[in-house]
Amino acid sequence: MVESKKVTAALNPAFPRIRQKILWWVLIVLWCGLIFYMSSLPADESSKNSLFIVDVLNRWLKQLFGPNAFAVSEDVVRKTAHFIEYLVLGCLLFMGFLDKSKFARCILSVSAAGLLFAVSDEVHQLFVPGRTMRPFDVLVDMAESAQRCL
Repeated sequence: MVESKKVTAALNPAFPRIRQKILWWVLIVLWCGLIFYMSSLPADESSKNSLFIVDVLNRWLKQLFGPNAFAVSEDVVRKTAHFIEYLVLGCLLFMGFLDKSKFARCILSVSAAGLLFAVSDEVHQLFVPGRTMRPFDVLVDMAESAQRCL
């Protein structure tokens, strides 16, 4: 009897699609967990991580372009990381919500989910030492996650 159900499920053409959807949603949850973890780092620890990347990039740029190479600032590294976090989230959400017959609904769902997660992320930062909530970041995060649909 159990074997019969497995065979029936395997022959169902929607079965691989369902497994793909589950995979996308597992990846979405894992990525949201990573963003949540990065947001939970206190400001001084987060800054240390950013400054490490700044140092590596600036040494690399000096090796490539010489001592007069332009320098990368901590703010550029932080904004770029933020941009990439939410761009990846938008891509994952797009794949999670994608339904061939309902593309407009997919775009709205990605935008709404991106907005909800951005708001929750910024509110979460209110409770992290040295971090603050920035309403502008909510809009930027939502736009970054939604731009995957375009």
